[in-house]
Amino acid sequence: MNIVILDDDTPRAESWVDSMRTSIGGDGHSVTALSVPEVSEVISSLHKSRYSAREGEYKTVAQLDEVDLLIVDYDLLGLDTEGTSAWSTGAEVAYAARLMSLVGPIVVVNQYGTNSFDLTMRRTSPSYADLDLGSKHVTSAELWRSSDFTEFRPWHWPNLLVEPVRFKDLSNFIEANIDKSIIETLQLNIEDFDSPRYIPHELLARLGLLPDKSITFRSLLTGRRGEGKLQPNPISVFNILEKDAKIIEKLPNRNLANLAAAVLSHWIERLILPNQELICDAPHLVSRYPWVLENYKDESAWRKICDLHEVHGLVPDLEKFRVYPECLVSRPAYWGQEVKGSIKRPVDFSIRDIPNLAFCEDASRFVDKSSCKSYPSDLQSFDRERWVVDELSAGGEKVNYEPQAYLLM
Repeated sequence: MNIVILDDDTPRAESWVDSMRTSIGGDGHSVTALSVPEVSEVISSLHKSRYSAREGEYKTVAQLDEVDLLIVDYDLLGLDTEGTSAWSTGAEVAYAARLMSLVGPIVVVNQYGTNSFDLTMRRTSPSYADLDLGSKHVTSAELWRSSDFTEFRPWHWPNLLVEPVRFKDLSNFIEANIDKSIIETLQLNIEDFDSPRYIPHELLARLGLLPDKSITFRSLLTGRRGEGKLQPNPISVFNILEKDAKIIEKLPNRNLANLAAAVLSHWIERLILPNQELICDAPHLVSRYPWVLENYKDESAWRKICDLHEVHGLVPDLEKFRVYPECLVSRPAYWGQEVKGSIKRPVDFSIRDIPNLAFCEDASRFVDKSSCKSYPSDLQSFDRERWVVDELSAGGEKVNYEPQAYLLM
């Protein structure tokens, strides 16, 4: 895996490199922090290639095409002091890199604070980054594993060691279906409110979809032509700027699929999965329907399902409700409403046998309810209550839980 860091603070970036190498090991992995002149050159190349593409000539920034994971600091103002005109925010770099290269997942650091946990669970939904981290988080060893979490480790973080592979698989899946209906390819329902695959129109709108089956992965990004004018779809999870609409039309299928993979992943990972309704991951599904865990009386069985790679201990019938292809989600996930309607509570099930545990979003593990706190998130879900340990630290400092008032409700 080829990991590249863009930062205007080279000593800090090199300290991140050292931490990452310790966490992931050296076999088959390259972690590089570019120097300030090199960072400026990359950003300048993105600006120039994007401008040229607007004028009619599309050409990727080849240096980024070979990058499996790109990590960009949000505050790059230090580049401006070097007499360069290449300064941009990390968010702008992430946007340009997604349009002008075949780069894998993009992490932006410090766009939403250096050491915070978002209690609303919606704050980063419009970000151009595939993952937003604080500088206190980016060196965490928890980012590079799928289970056995012991420290501050928000559940929405993917395992960055395998996320580039998932992203590439998702891009390949979209390229193979690029001119097919998104609704039909994902096997969603937009007509029957009672269908377990029904998706609300509000969530469709966030992806720029109309309540019909005609929009393909290609037309989602390129837009539709009406009266001779380009009319791009308003994708609020990844806003494509008006001046870049013509660039999207010139993208080769491979690049278009890469962009669509980022957009689709944003939609699923940040808007659909957190609600834990249409699709659910294992910890939230078991919290709602404990009988899908074979040994639900055993606390250790609950803790074993907090895994981003492979879940053990669930009833065999649950596998038929697994979300496929697996690359659609960064963890094992299931069609929640289908599970609700199909796997009934056993007659001998007793709620009194359930351990007094809550799944904590800031720790990615089950904790005794006496040691954690519940709060009302801003999710678009029937059940918005979530739990946190609250007293966790990252990078040697206590994490900021924001907005703090949510923990007082």
